[in-house]
Amino acid sequence: MSYINKVNELINEAEIQYDKGMGDNAVFTYYIDEAIQVANEIPSKKHKSNALTNISNSLCNKEQYDKAIQVAEKIPYNTDKYETLSKIAESLYDAGQTNKAITLYDKAIQVANEIPGKKHKSNALINISNSLCNKEQYDKAIQVANEIPSKKHKSEILYDLSNSLCNKEQYDKAIQVANEIS
Repeated sequence: MSYINKVNELINEAEIQYDKGMGDNAVFTYYIDEAIQVANEIPSKKHKSNALTNISNSLCNKEQYDKAIQVAEKIPYNTDKYETLSKIAESLYDAGQTNKAITLYDKAIQVANEIPGKKHKSNALINISNSLCNKEQYDKAIQVANEIPSKKHKSEILYDLSNSLCNKEQYDKAIQVANEIS
């Protein structure tokens, strides 16, 4: 059995046990810890990223955010890492933990800025800016949009942000953002 299959099998078993409501989640934690141990043995960075992403997503889905963050921070590929951190940030925001979500978005932004290649970095920052906009965190979304290295994509996102602000009747801010479009 491959490492990734073993990790996914352990995650599935953890989720089954969690959903059964067995005890204080000790069984869930046991299987997740086993999955982490197997994931850490994976020699391929790509497969290790995939495994750790799956584990982190499972933890996030079960609202075990702190452990999900710990696992996400060990993901070797920055593209997978920023996506996973952003997903957790979205979940934290939805759970009413806004300050913690914003702090995690900051980590995701930092990781996204470390992604090599203008196109990949731009795509990562676009995704984060869109996520922040969807959470009505417009100032932060604008800040991220202004970090996008591709002028074309930066202009498109600022345009979208300006429209979103108009839809929320924040006309002064919408005009300010529209003036930033180059």
